[in-house]
Amino acid sequence: MSELAERLAEQAGALAREESDLRKAAADLVETAGGDGDALREAQRHWAQALHNEPENGDALGALVLVGAALHLQRDTQGT
Repeated sequence: MSELAERLAEQAGALAREESDLRKAAADLVETAGGDGDALREAQRHWAQALHNEPENGDALGALVLVGAALHLQRDTQGT
């Protein structure tokens, strides 16, 4: 996992626990990613694997949803 993807995964976990505004949290992740969709997808895979390993892990689920929202927002802002 790249350094940026690792940072995004950590940030997604923290935001999922602390931020109640999903759109704001997703926008923060998109900003941190700096347009690097590959890093966002790596972070998404990280949380998907964590959830697969521990299906009861609410933090992993929250982070996975958040990264998915960030990817969706990034696509919207790029017009694709």
